[in-house]
Amino acid sequence: METERRIFWARIEERTSDSDLLRKADDAIMAGLASGQALVRRRRRKFQKRFLAFAAASCFLIVCFASIRVSPAFASAIRQIPGMEALVEAIRHDYPSDDTLQDAIDNGYLQKVDVSDEHDGLKFTVEGIVADKARMVLVYTLEGLAPGEQMSVQDIDWKDGSGRKLGLSYGTAGYVQGTEEARSQTDSIEILFPEREPLPDVMGMSVKLRNATYAVTFPIDKKLFAGNERTIPLDETIEVDGQRIVIEKARISPLRIAIEGYCEESNTKAIFGAGDMLIVDDAGKEWGLPSFSMGAAEKNEAHFEFKSSYFRNPKKLYLTGSWFRAVDKGKLLLVVDTDKKSIVQAPDGQVAVADVSTSFGKTFVTFKLNLSRKDDNMGYMLLAGPFVDAAGKKGTATAMGTSMGFAGGEYMHEEDRYELSSGDYVQPLTFDVYMYPQYIEKPYRIEIPLDQ
Repeated sequence: METERRIFWARIEERTSDSDLLRKADDAIMAGLASGQALVRRRRRKFQKRFLAFAAASCFLIVCFASIRVSPAFASAIRQIPGMEALVEAIRHDYPSDDTLQDAIDNGYLQKVDVSDEHDGLKFTVEGIVADKARMVLVYTLEGLAPGEQMSVQDIDWKDGSGRKLGLSYGTAGYVQGTEEARSQTDSIEILFPEREPLPDVMGMSVKLRNATYAVTFPIDKKLFAGNERTIPLDETIEVDGQRIVIEKARISPLRIAIEGYCEESNTKAIFGAGDMLIVDDAGKEWGLPSFSMGAAEKNEAHFEFKSSYFRNPKKLYLTGSWFRAVDKGKLLLVVDTDKKSIVQAPDGQVAVADVSTSFGKTFVTFKLNLSRKDDNMGYMLLAGPFVDAAGKKGTATAMGTSMGFAGGEYMHEEDRYELSSGDYVQPLTFDVYMYPQYIEKPYRIEIPLDQ
């Protein structure tokens, strides 16, 4: 029987050159080649996420940096610090397969925060963080939940110590829920810092819960990871089906490795992500995407991020894979007649209008996207956001959520729901395609030289 899994999207706000905030999706978000977005994943985060297929989602590429192993006695001592044991267990619970985070905890990359805000009996506490320059996992607790009450910690505003808004991508679980036995629930948020938005000395966050705004500010102890990043030049080119992706360098830090480059402008296809890209060490261990990953490929940039073997000290690392998501540049429009609930134009026949509904004066459109590859479990942000009607009137489609469809244990399709901005529109409506499941294939293997 087919089952469904609900995925939530977090807001990603980026500053443009004129200081306007743009909504982008991480990681959604996932391995890919396009602009950053944030895909919210459930607690177990079995989904690939990434920060989005990289056109909007980027892969997390992480390499070993140096050997900084510590004794088991030191790792055990961390848990003896008041408040640390619960923090450690929360991260181990939410990221059971993330060896990078487990290694970071065992090596002291853990900062206790313990700052709170409380309104009407509900208390929000940031317990602590694990962070480096590019990635942060923040653990929080909600106390005072009513039995059965579901609380969503998603629509978050991030600021630095001066109050400046930060353009970050982040992923969260969909919600936490109170029970008769547990009125307090602990969960985590994963945050990605692009190179243009470095980790601040002081960080603030605010989120609306119930009918109040909860705001906390906390310092970040950069001494924990100061100087622990290096850049390795690569200058390699991956050519697949006539499309060229130039890999310029690897940036390595304790929590992730970023592979950076660009897609050549002469390419005839838009590249939306690297489907099975991995880092493999000399022992054969694979270092794939973190639970949440991101990327960006604006202006043909290519950015992939992965888990890090930093604390394992391998002698060699390799960037490997065999397929990318790509669509002809001339087929990047989705034209829809919402009155007739039909597709007028699309890259191919894999997408259909599943539903159009109206509620409280708002129009919602749900698209069903079939997947031809059973190993493509990314989760797509189908539309870029803006659209134009037949008369030239502009509107905006806001992503509301994605349902993942499985059959026989295999990921078969997804349904993406969008809210259209209010207005009287002349049919049909034309949207830009943001990510799409078409593919190009060719195996590749690039060595990342660690002896430089």
